Formats: sequence, C-alpha cells, structure tokens
Amino acid sequence: MEIRTLVVMTFLMFALSMLVLTSVWAQYRTRYKGLLFWWLQAGFSMIGTGSIILRPWMTLNLSIMIANIFLQLGIIFLLFGFQQFFGRAKLSHVNWAGFVLTGILISVLTFQYPSVQGRQIVLSAAIIIAICQILWLLYRQDTVKPRKSTATVS
Repeated sequence: MEIRTLVVMTFLMFALSMLVLTSVWAQYRTRYKGLLFWWLQAGFSMIGTGSIILRPWMTLNLSIMIANIFLQLGIIFLLFGFQQFFGRAKLSHVNWAGFVLTGILISVLTFQYPSVQGRQIVLSAAIIIAICQILWLLYRQDTVKPRKSTATVS
C-alpha cells in the first residue's frame, strides 16, 4: 500500500471521528467535560493530514508547516480534553511554551536547515511528551479506581 493511500485513510478516519464526536457531544456535553477538545483534536488532525493530501497543489514548505502545526495542535487539544474529562482542567503554560518551541524548531528545520528527519524527531518528541501526560492522567491522576478492563485498555 502506498503512503498516499494511508494518508487518505487517516484523513477519512479523522473526518469520521469528527462526525461521531459531534453526535456524542450533542448527547453528553453536560455530563462529560472535554468532548469539545477531542472534537477539535480530530478537526485539527484532519486539517493537518488534508494539507499532506493537498501537497501536489501547495508549496512544499507551506504544506509542511500546516501539517506539523495542526497535528501538534491536535495532540495539545487531546491532552486538554483528557484534563477536562478527569476534572483537572488547567491550561498549562508549559504545554503552550512547548508548542511554540516545537513550532519554531519545525520552522528552522523547514526553512533554514531543511531536514525531514529533524522535523520528525521534534514532532515525535512533542507527541511523546503529550501522550506521557495523558497516560499520567489515566494511571495516576484519576480519583476513581478504574475497572480492570479500563486500566488494561489505557
């Protein structure tokens, strides 16, 4: 399977996620906090993968910047959604500073010192840090002891 097919499938998955999350948000927005941030995560990730799909019709650097910034924004909003879901709703200045730093590094590695591998390392590190924070929320910060199946899945 070629990479373009995988990117299109990822785009469609994010579009389907937005549809499902819209339905879930309409039904449970007062009961569960954080659903709006999860919807934003799917939307930003869809825009990021969409810019990869549109790469033949956009300039390469513009496509790279849009994809990286929006994919990173998606991960940040996923983290904020989990924080709200678990009742730890605080927008961390450290996370926003990390987002800005990552954006600057991606810009430098796109325009000044073009390096695909460098951009991948920077974005992967930012994603790993955000995912570790989400895992911390799932394992340590939850005040309610999760069921065995929930702990296994997370």
